[in-house]
Amino acid sequence: PGIGKSRLMQEFSLRLKDSGVVVLEGRCSPQKSTHAFALFTEVLVQVFDIQPYDAPDQIRAKIERTFASWPRDTLATRPYLETLLGLWPEGVMGERLANLEPEQLRQQTSVALRRLFKSLSTQSPLVVLLDDLHWIDPVSAELLQFLITIVATAPILFVCAQRRQGGDAPNDQLVRVQSLIPTQTLRFLLERLTMEEREMLLVELLPQTDLQPDLRTYVLTQSEGNPYFIEEYFACSSIMGICST
Repeated sequence: PGIGKSRLMQEFSLRLKDSGVVVLEGRCSPQKSTHAFALFTEVLVQVFDIQPYDAPDQIRAKIERTFASWPRDTLATRPYLETLLGLWPEGVMGERLANLEPEQLRQQTSVALRRLFKSLSTQSPLVVLLDDLHWIDPVSAELLQFLITIVATAPILFVCAQRRQGGDAPNDQLVRVQSLIPTQTLRFLLERLTMEEREMLLVELLPQTDLQPDLRTYVLTQSEGNPYFIEEYFACSSIMGICST
């Protein structure tokens, strides 16, 4: 925690702003690690700008507005996206989905999401930022493996971030994903900051502040190279007036 993976993804997303690239974002959480499709439901919530207080009619209106700007062939995916967002499709399609077995519905939902991503990438390159995958739910993990291979034929970039688990072992799900497309996968390992890098961060955080030598040494050593710990220390201490010149 605090090593900088989420910050790195945030900075990358900001760099893509106004570049013509479509960015979709989703984040896993421990509270939803057992909820099927939780990660990709989170992506859709961001796509349609759905708020917790939105009523079903408001959600449908937002979905309608978004689909109006998407390619026509994405319309076939709408019923499946609505089910992920807690809405049951209306009319004949709703009746058809109601007759599906749970496994059939899961498979068709996965196919619909793959079709959606591929179709959106025909308009402009697509970047999908997926964070905190150490908490990914099993269904989303399987879906990610199903989706990831489309990078071979479509201008889509998946950026997946996870915290290393016990013993610094990588998450098995991402290892399998990497094995599916080894020649189109890059892996970046974020290490703790070196002492020189910690010094550089201090200069950026406090460009016009002279720290007492013992305080400086304390922060550099006790942070153990974790940039978040360094930032938080000075965020708190500046409020308390400790970091005075």
